[in-house]
Amino acid sequence: MLIRGERGQRSLFLLPAVFFTIAVVIFPTIFGIYIASLDWNLSSVEGPRFSGFDNLVGMFHDTYYWNALGNMIF
Repeated sequence: MLIRGERGQRSLFLLPAVFFTIAVVIFPTIFGIYIASLDWNLSSVEGPRFSGFDNLVGMFHDTYYWNALGNMIF
């Protein structure tokens, strides 16, 4: 609920920044975590299957990941 008066009008100027932050930072982060928790073979008929954090654990144990991360930092 918006507050009437000068204080409410000042808060309206924050809405574009809040919407931009949600659209560019918060939504993609949550969606990326959701996608990372799925095991989805596009050639299967079954569709996506929830795998939890198995994909992330496998990524941290992969030598190619650490090599790519090192190349990116260097």
